[in-house]
Amino acid sequence: MADIPAELTCSRIDCDYHCIFYKLYWRQLSLGKATETNAGAWHSDDAVGVVQTLTLVEHSVEWTKYSRFWSDKTRTIRDATNVVPFALDCHGHGVSVADPTLAHGLDESLSVIYHHYDSRQSSVGEHVMDWLSGSKTKGLEETERMLLEGTRVTAVGEIAIDGDVVVRPPSCGALYIVTTLSHSELMRSFEGKSRWFRFFAVAAGVVGVGLAVVVAERSYRAWRIRSDARRNRERAEERRRHLAAGSVERQERRAAALEPCVVCMENPRECVMLECGHICLCYDCVEQLPTMHCPVCRADVSRIVPTFLS
Repeated sequence: MADIPAELTCSRIDCDYHCIFYKLYWRQLSLGKATETNAGAWHSDDAVGVVQTLTLVEHSVEWTKYSRFWSDKTRTIRDATNVVPFALDCHGHGVSVADPTLAHGLDESLSVIYHHYDSRQSSVGEHVMDWLSGSKTKGLEETERMLLEGTRVTAVGEIAIDGDVVVRPPSCGALYIVTTLSHSELMRSFEGKSRWFRFFAVAAGVVGVGLAVVVAERSYRAWRIRSDARRNRERAEERRRHLAAGSVERQERRAAALEPCVVCMENPRECVMLECGHICLCYDCVEQLPTMHCPVCRADVSRIVPTFLS
């Protein structure tokens, strides 16, 4: 069984019959020889590496009927990745890299070996056909990128001894990183991302609180409007009940007032007796009263007031 190189500072945390697990480590190492035949570049005879990506992208413009203008579109025709097993060289010790395609940061670490944009030359007839079909191909972009042999690489993962020293994706679910950034650059990038994350978290919290306040204020206003409307409706109903009761009373009084004089039984009642308040006599009968007593209740009358009923 292989030994962990002394240059790799890590600590053992678990062990079973087949494999010894160690904590995560980070270390900038030189990319050593591949354990199999290295991948050669398609477009360069000198470039040799262990990870190769080949992309072919079609660029076009299409007519958008909703926005009524031509917009750029891209379509990936080919996106292939070729990987050969390789190891990192740590002062003469080899550390194999398992599943490099699963590592974060590898795609940004690949060097561009070949990049070419082939613009399409169209005739007048092809331009007309493209205009009628609503789609026009502008050109093809071909790119080849590689992780070259000898590149200095920083790996963050789980070290295991399983016959050979291997760095692989952490079993705890932590990030598995293979990048050309140094340890300090990698830490600064994570710190920058964490600052942005904190900023957006605080901004989202402030916006959330503001929205909550706006929603609460609008809900309170809607509740106040409903409460005021309910109270106004109850007051209006109470007012209508009082008006209805008063209307009945006025109608009864009007009906009583429209009855004829209690003495002559011919003329309408036109005078009110005070202080008893009876409306019972007409003007002619008032002038012929023998005594100042109300003919209804026989109470003393201090004065007689004309009344006008409508």
